[in-house]
Parts: sequence; C-alpha cells; structure tokens
Amino acid sequence: MLVINGEGGDAHKCIRDIEHFTALGMRLACISMPGFGKSSGPNRFVGPPAVDAARHALDLMAARPDVDPARLAVWGVADGAVAAGLLMDSDARLRAVILQSGAYDLLKYWPEAPLGAKLSILRRVWPSRRALKERSVVEHLPRQLACAILILHGEQDRKMPIEQAEQLARALSERGANVETYYFPKGSHNLGTRVDVPVGGFLHEHLLPQPPAMPAVSGSPGSPN
Repeated sequence: MLVINGEGGDAHKCIRDIEHFTALGMRLACISMPGFGKSSGPNRFVGPPAVDAARHALDLMAARPDVDPARLAVWGVADGAVAAGLLMDSDARLRAVILQSGAYDLLKYWPEAPLGAKLSILRRVWPSRRALKERSVVEHLPRQLACAILILHGEQDRKMPIEQAEQLARALSERGANVETYYFPKGSHNLGTRVDVPVGGFLHEHLLPQPPAMPAVSGSPGSPN
C-alpha cells in the first residue's frame, strides 16, 4: 500500500504513523508530494507533478519481487487524498483506494473555502478554473472503477467540508463503484488513529489474501469425534 502524505509532516513521520499496519502482513511505502516534507520540486498544490510522483512510486512498488502487483492500494490524506483520487481516476492497477479528509471538487470548494485554505492555495497556484478543474477528482472519474474505495471524513472538518466527501461518494455510487464511507461525527480535519479500525477492516476485506476455507466435516450432528 502506497501512502501519500498530506500537509504537516513528511514521509518519515508518515512511516511512524502507519507502521503498525505491517502486522497485517502488508508492504507499506510512504511518499511526500513534490514540495512537501523534504521532497524537492515546487509545491503546486497537488497537480500533475504530484500525481506523476505517486504513479512512479506505484511503479517501483509493483516491480518489487516481494509485492503482488495484483494487490496494490493507495491511501491519501488531506492534499494527499486529492493526489490519490486523481491516481485512482487514471490508473487501473489499484485494487483498493482510501481517501481521507480531502477536497474532491475544487471548482465547488474554492468559493466556500475558509480564508486560511484559500491563502494556502494562492501561495502555491493561481486558482484559475483550469487549474481547479485539473485538480478535481470528480471531474476526471472514469465511467467504471474496478477498485474498492473507502472515504474517511470528519463531520466537524472546517478545512475540507464533509460535503466534499459526500459529493464524491454519490458520484462513485452513480457509476456503480464499490464505495464505502466512514464519517466521524466528532472528527475534525486531523482524524489521527481513530481511522485505524475502519481502515484495517477495509484492507482485510478488499486487499489482503483471504484465508483458505476450512474443509467440510462429514457426519451427523451429535456424532462422536
């Protein structure tokens, strides 16, 4: 599973935050998008360079001998969720996608974004209609998606309103996608470890190999062992 780190940290912190998921028998990799953490390159508020970086990381993962290329997943957090969503739109290799605390329709988000969020975007890219559309997950959804998708969002998120998650979930459902949502009534933008339970359950169901079925035992009820 590739984890795309959002703002407020770097790939090293990301690894510390998710390393307990290795107990599931998974290979994990974290990246910071260009301009985030200690990554080089201009921070252009996600955009094509971030998606290209995520795709290159996925290429490197799929080429490893200890990774099953048929069981690839991506988990994006905050701005990383935008990159993960755009990767989902364009890369059919993904089997499972987790999108957490992101904005998925930037054309709709920009007019109602909090002032702090607008200033953050303005420092990185001019929010023209073309730039916002280029970074909008809902604008690039394919007609069909074969992957399973989990959307995580806090209902008290003031930075990325929950309506963004709800809109994406509706758009995915209209396309017949396998989408699950988990909304946290008291959750803010930073959901922390409270996501561990739904993420673990989602990965068990959609990404990890299922244990072999137990052989049937013949005999009638009550018969001696």
